[in-house]
Amino acid sequence: MTQSWKEESSISSYVILGNSMIMNLLEEPNALSWSYNITGRDDGSCDFLPKFKKFVKNGGTMSDLVKNRLSNMGVATVAYRIAISVLGVNDYREQVELCEKLGFDNEAQKILVTSEQLKTPIAIAA
Repeated sequence: MTQSWKEESSISSYVILGNSMIMNLLEEPNALSWSYNITGRDDGSCDFLPKFKKFVKNGGTMSDLVKNRLSNMGVATVAYRIAISVLGVNDYREQVELCEKLGFDNEAQKILVTSEQLKTPIAIAA
């Protein structure tokens, strides 16, 4: 991650722990119905560095991942945001499944999924 945020002198512990949490979940066999090869590598391994570099290149910041964490679920909130913002998990059903696996209750799921959907730019038809 330090290769992604070269201008930063340190990496948020929430980002490190959230990344670890999502990596562990993705590497667990059959944990998520859609996690078969989220990073697009032929060997199925989780190499997030190219995804983090793209996130930062497109203007993503650590603050985008760590601000407004849900109470008592800080690391899980950051893990969810890494999956959405860095890995590009944008299907509603996949987001809900991820929330369930990260341990969020129904209310927290609604808050997270709705807030991330609102951040996604919507194309307006001409």
